[in-house]
Amino acid sequence: MTRDEKVILPPVKHQLIHPYSDSSRIVQDKITCYSLVEVLAEKIRAVGIQRRFAISRDVHDIHQLIQTGVSLEDVTSLLPDKFEARDLDVNDLDIQKIQVRRRMFENDWANRLSYLVRQEQTVDFEIAWGTTLETFQQIKKNLDKLNLGSSKV
Repeated sequence: MTRDEKVILPPVKHQLIHPYSDSSRIVQDKITCYSLVEVLAEKIRAVGIQRRFAISRDVHDIHQLIQTGVSLEDVTSLLPDKFEARDLDVNDLDIQKIQVRRRMFENDWANRLSYLVRQEQTVDFEIAWGTTLETFQQIKKNLDKLNLGSSKV
């Protein structure tokens, strides 16, 4: 989160999950953070249009958030404002452009994700990639239902 980031939903408090050896030194208190719905909206924007370079952690995070049951209907309702906050248009989402970047995401996954995610928490790239593409397809359907334009997803 940056100071100029537009936070749409009220922040929530969550217990810090810190499974590393120094966890006893961390104060066991709740921290203020984005809601999971808003995190997923941010990840959709990042993968869909904002990021110039493919960042595998976004694909990983989309998969993990979907697995927790985050509502795509709720996420979809945030997307126009999330995109507008960065002077982007939700109608510019284009799944073909995402698919063309598959190799870049896969290479980043192989080279960098191990530094960010513990080995036992990783998922196979193919599974996370499939979840990400399915998520964008559902977002497209949701946008069409809301008549938010003719997105290209």
